Amino acid sequence: MPALVGPEEVFWSAPPLPCSDCGPECHERVWFNADYLLWWVRRGPVVAPLVTTGSPLDNVPGALGQDGTAVLSGNGPVNFGTFSGVRLAGGFDLGRNWIVEGSYFALERRAAGGTFNSDDNGNPVIARPFFDNQAGAPAAYLDSLPGTLTGGVAVSARTRLQGYELNVAAGVYHDSSFHVELLTGFRALELNEDLLILDNVTALAPGVLTFPGGPADPPSSLTLTDHFRTYNHFFGGQVGGRVRWHSNGVEVGITGKVALGTTQQLAILDGSTTLNTPDASPTSNAGGILVQPSNTGRFFHSTFGVVPEFGLDLGYWLTPQIRLGMGYQFLYWSRVARPGTEIDTTVNAAQVPRDSRFGNDLGDARPSFQFHPSAFWAQGFNWGVLFQY
Repeated sequence: MPALVGPEEVFWSAPPLPCSDCGPECHERVWFNADYLLWWVRRGPVVAPLVTTGSPLDNVPGALGQDGTAVLSGNGPVNFGTFSGVRLAGGFDLGRNWIVEGSYFALERRAAGGTFNSDDNGNPVIARPFFDNQAGAPAAYLDSLPGTLTGGVAVSARTRLQGYELNVAAGVYHDSSFHVELLTGFRALELNEDLLILDNVTALAPGVLTFPGGPADPPSSLTLTDHFRTYNHFFGGQVGGRVRWHSNGVEVGITGKVALGTTQQLAILDGSTTLNTPDASPTSNAGGILVQPSNTGRFFHSTFGVVPEFGLDLGYWLTPQIRLGMGYQFLYWSRVARPGTEIDTTVNAAQVPRDSRFGNDLGDARPSFQFHPSAFWAQGFNWGVLFQY
């Protein structure tokens, strides 16, 4: 019958040997594990429409609220697809039921987005929608309009997740094939993301495109950028447990952990408009469209964070020193800042360098900045090999 381990016994610590009749005297002391990860993360929310198309016959081509306007990018989640990654882990058996172990994982940086361009004659309409706080109505800056403007816009979102943990495990129960351990330690996570919107626009006729100080007539062109970046760092204490069963070389494990701590959020916003003229140096001005002097800068926020994780593992011992394994993990992060949620679409045209009203000092200072944190998760499968000696 299974029995609780007394203080005088030496506990089989992680990872257990495959042989069910092996005693404490043959237990291995050091182990190392390397896994390939195939994961998915929660889609990147984009709360605002970023690019539209519409009819050139509309009162404001590309502006929201018109029958001819359709959203080409934004106003929905960004799907980053599948991520490859790696996890490295190792541990040391201190004896007397105590193990020290640590791990590090990283997913590849992935990008998603799209490019929308007109032909040389400005077909189709491509626009950047916003709410004009001077006019008090939906509006749009045009990147292309048949016979008037030609150009386009590229939208790119990128994400990268990594983290590490260090734990002490204590064995609390075991028999010949069943093991229970409690865990406590420290966990850190890092999620870095950005959203870049890049416009290029060229006038097809004089007098239809402006830049501070004068017209931007052909062959000159304008390049506009709106860049939203977010950095999230979690640091916290962690507790959990692990249950494992093994028999005849087969091992099954279930792990549950939860970390409580602080999530530090940093957002960096910048934008610019550049006049490109042949045979002349580019001239730049602060502000694109959705990033203006009123919301440009670095913004920091610290908040309470909760990070639970669940894992299921299946392994087979080829030898007493080598185990092949596969598993599934689910990781949740309660509050993170993501670039697509930090967008204010109300714009004061007096700040927009390409607007003819630039510098008129009317209207409130918009766009503004405010953190809008959301939940994040990552999940997926792993395949790897463990060595112990």
